[in-house]
Amino acid sequence: AVVDGNDADLYYELNDEFHGAIYAGSHNAFLTEQVWLMRRRLRPYRRLQLRVRGRIQNSFEEHEAIVAALLAGDADK
Repeated sequence: AVVDGNDADLYYELNDEFHGAIYAGSHNAFLTEQVWLMRRRLRPYRRLQLRVRGRIQNSFEEHEAIVAALLAGDADK
């Protein structure tokens, strides 16, 4: 629904939750901390890119591929 509505702000928030779940699943506190620091520094750019036409849909498709790889246990993907 967020993708269909092209809601960049809500998509951004949900994207953070999605990635946060993956980081938590790594059980690597150092890696998680470093990634969040980097994401904070890149926040203005990352929010802006979601305003590019078609980016939310492309991002969603990329995330679907990530979920499929995780569920399949396919570390290479």
